[in-house]
Amino acid sequence: MKILDSVWAFKRKRDIRTQEVLKYKARLNVHGGQQQYRVHYFDTYVPVVTWASVRMALILSIINHWKTCQIDFVMAYPHTNIECDLYMKLPAGVET
Repeated sequence: MKILDSVWAFKRKRDIRTQEVLKYKARLNVHGGQQQYRVHYFDTYVPVVTWASVRMALILSIINHWKTCQIDFVMAYPHTNIECDLYMKLPAGVET
């Protein structure tokens, strides 16, 4: 049984015009990158891409006259049946 580490992700929602902080958000996530080479080879984790990266890739393909195509990916983790128990360590400062 492997117990996964956890990490907090903090975000500030700001007003577009004044840059005043409207609210603070926090989300508890499982810490990624704990796979072992050749052991967790077929485990699937959802990669995250920013729109800036997508736009840059499209700009490069236009400039260099590269052929582009569309690929649809099914989201792997959020809608998948998990066949084993997953355990996550509580973050520092949280008591049961």
